[in-house]
Amino acid sequence: MTTVDRLLETTGQTIKQAALRASLPYERMLAIAEGRWTPSPEECERVAAVFETAVAEISWGHSVSPRVQRYFGTGLTRDFRQTNATNVPPTSQTPSQGPAQNQR
Repeated sequence: MTTVDRLLETTGQTIKQAALRASLPYERMLAIAEGRWTPSPEECERVAAVFETAVAEISWGHSVSPRVQRYFGTGLTRDFRQTNATNVPPTSQTPSQGPAQNQR
């Protein structure tokens, strides 16, 4: 099994060429190649035909780029659910002032 991105690389085609051959907009083909878009069954058939391969031989669907996984895959380092007086930012408003109100 392979990805559209890998097929583009091995065949030497550009995204623009593949999009034209599959009769898809450039932006859609780019999103499919980057794993940001899961194509419809019809689009899968057209893209597979561009590479002369079976639909079942291509891995379709969303994927996470290694860069995104590296930066965001570890989660938060702080538990924001636990708040108390020591980690609440100070406000410029004192309780006696109250919120400003429009008076007519």
